[in-house]
Amino acid sequence: KKPRKKKRMSNKIIKQWSMARPAEETPTKSIWLSSLDLTVLGPHICTLYVYHPENSNTNNCNFLDATILKESLSRALVPFYPMAGRLKEADHNGRLEIDCNGEGALFVEAETMHSLVDFGDFKPSLELTRLVIPTCDYSKGHALIPLLMVQLTRFRCGGVTLGFAQHHRVADGLGHLHFINSWARLARGLDLEVAPLHERNPHLVPRNPTQVMFQHFEYDPPKRSPGNHNFILQDHKRQIG
Repeated sequence: KKPRKKKRMSNKIIKQWSMARPAEETPTKSIWLSSLDLTVLGPHICTLYVYHPENSNTNNCNFLDATILKESLSRALVPFYPMAGRLKEADHNGRLEIDCNGEGALFVEAETMHSLVDFGDFKPSLELTRLVIPTCDYSKGHALIPLLMVQLTRFRCGGVTLGFAQHHRVADGLGHLHFINSWARLARGLDLEVAPLHERNPHLVPRNPTQVMFQHFEYDPPKRSPGNHNFILQDHKRQIG
């Protein structure tokens, strides 16, 4: 038998490329980033959510309606306003921080002639990433790169994927899940369950000047045994006598 040729992924078709901005006015300020935030490799962490069709009707356009998703995303960006901002360098020291300027999150609507079964168990691959995860031009600099990018992709079978590219410096894994769950509640017409906390200074700001406030016993020098020390000292006295 001849080996089966690997099916080549076709290019996705972008239907709409827009910026979802907060639905209400949000605080305009800069959020300080800790040394832990700055050591995180990036720039974006990608996640993919796969939704199979609810029934055999492949023309069900109300399944994860794009209008509802985008409107609820704008409402979610009000309490999660740092995700609608951009990174910038502080004027006084050049340190990176989050500029909460309300520029918005990238929202992409796309479609493909593939079916979900074409990807099996959705094992990560470069081709799959290019198809369902939004991208941007990183050469433009911090000020023009969204911290959150979302792509809604519809498949021929009626299935849908939501691909996320979120900057790790704006939220960690728990923060990302908090945002996803909050967005889902708003999309279903529910209220926000838990408000996010954005201030990092009281918890992660270093002491100035740097100082150790706790005794770390693991760094103490090893203690000598008193018995051995006395024995050596007494033997030394006998030799002198």
